[in-house]
Amino acid sequence: MKKYTEKTYWLFLIIFTFLLFIISFSFHINIENREQKNGFITISEYQVENIPDPATPQGIRQRYTLKPDLCESSFCYLVFYSVHQEVTISIDNTVVYSMNADELNLFGHTPGTVWNIFQLNETDQGKEFQIDFTPIYPSSIDIFPTLYYGDRYDIIRTLLIRDFPALLLSIISVVAGIFYIGFTLYASKKGHSDNNLIMLGMFAIMIGLWKMSDMLMFSFLSGNHIISAYLPFFTLLLACVPYNIFIRNLHSTSNHWAWNIPCITCYLCMLLEILLQILHIADFRETLLLTHISIFVMVLVIVIMLIHEIRTYGWSKNITRNVYCIMGCIVGLIIDTIIYYATKAQGTLLCGIFGFVIYIFVLGCSSMQEIRKLIAIGQKAKQYQKMAYHDEMTGLFNRTAYTEYIEKEDFSPDHMIVAMFDLNNLKKCNDEFGHEQGDIYITTCAKLISDSFADIGNCYRIGGDEFCVLMNDIDWEICKNRVSAFYNKIEHANKKRPISMDMKVACGYVMYDKQLDYNIQSTIRRADKMMYKEKYSMKQQNKNPL
Repeated sequence: MKKYTEKTYWLFLIIFTFLLFIISFSFHINIENREQKNGFITISEYQVENIPDPATPQGIRQRYTLKPDLCESSFCYLVFYSVHQEVTISIDNTVVYSMNADELNLFGHTPGTVWNIFQLNETDQGKEFQIDFTPIYPSSIDIFPTLYYGDRYDIIRTLLIRDFPALLLSIISVVAGIFYIGFTLYASKKGHSDNNLIMLGMFAIMIGLWKMSDMLMFSFLSGNHIISAYLPFFTLLLACVPYNIFIRNLHSTSNHWAWNIPCITCYLCMLLEILLQILHIADFRETLLLTHISIFVMVLVIVIMLIHEIRTYGWSKNITRNVYCIMGCIVGLIIDTIIYYATKAQGTLLCGIFGFVIYIFVLGCSSMQEIRKLIAIGQKAKQYQKMAYHDEMTGLFNRTAYTEYIEKEDFSPDHMIVAMFDLNNLKKCNDEFGHEQGDIYITTCAKLISDSFADIGNCYRIGGDEFCVLMNDIDWEICKNRVSAFYNKIEHANKKRPISMDMKVACGYVMYDKQLDYNIQSTIRRADKMMYKEKYSMKQQNKNPL
């Protein structure tokens, strides 16, 4: 795979962000043209007046007076988006539609961000409308909604198309975050966990949800105006902590106490905002300053620690890549700001979320690549460990594993059964039929030993033709039955042998006895003695015991 340099990453971000700026701006122009061709129009002829009203939260109401033209469609609607504003629609001084905070929000002062959809009857068309907007917050006073008039489905379809690129990027961010978390869980099963990738995944999910919930169409798609009003504040706050931890782990000074400041600040601000909301003292929108403070503290700490990192340790690949990606995000946010003012808040803002998506993908892919390398190293280490403790020919534990096991400090011979095995006439098989048949003799017997005893003990090849099985806390009768079953398997295997020489295995097995054995070595010698006695008997009888 081609390795990209840091300059390539930076050039990639600049080119694609610029292309997205061009696409976003032209996309907005196409949407304006589409609005004129579809069965609806954007109302631009209306009168706006500010009406003082001491009973309202901000002491003012904004009244829009308009007289829509006759609508050709039988399903004619007036559609507009209100942001933390109570809305009342009157026709000839008669209230025909209202949307208040008390109806939608049981624990706050705002109705949220709402798509107001009002159907006009044929008798209503051509009459004078009055739309009163009552701002809940000072920031809502200067919000001028776009009034859509005509076929409801054309309006909704056009708005969905307009927000689709931003929605798609948000979904990509969320999916990438879920994938990173899933990949980390998969890697942890392989023995290599990277919590930093989990932090990046959580950050990606929060950023995606933040952008998604901040879009105009989210409140329409979700059907819950309060969730669409509060979710951007929650997700933005929740994104700060995992991002801070992610950035922290990229630095050599990750153990420095200063990294705890943003997390503590974020948690305190979140608890304070929730407390003020529950006590009906202030809505989340009114405590937005606390969110900005927590973000500012995080940015300040990151900048200070970055400068400290560069001065102390110099530029690393992770730090350089992170700085370039952050600059790409900043460029995207600046472009979004330009589009916002150039289109009078009607443009599609894509560059910021696009920068974040690129940021998430670049750093996520580099983290995944490092994890894959660790997994590969771990797999090689496991292979080396297996080679160190397993016999290459038979796959059983080798003499090294056997010695380490019985010499462990916590090893106890109590209730231990030792079974020793020896292959008869292996040298004769090698001399008469070749070493290939001798190897088959060894591997076949090793497999039969494993099949018979591996589930109740550890099987070892301790010599060329010598095997041992150590069984702990196994009933004597079970062991005895397994030995008999093993001999039956030997007889069955001999019937399928392509050569005339049968396999013959001598076995001796005994249980550790405190009265007879000083340690496990004494038990092994007794089993060995019994095995050699059996081996001699088999040679004398020239047949397998039953």
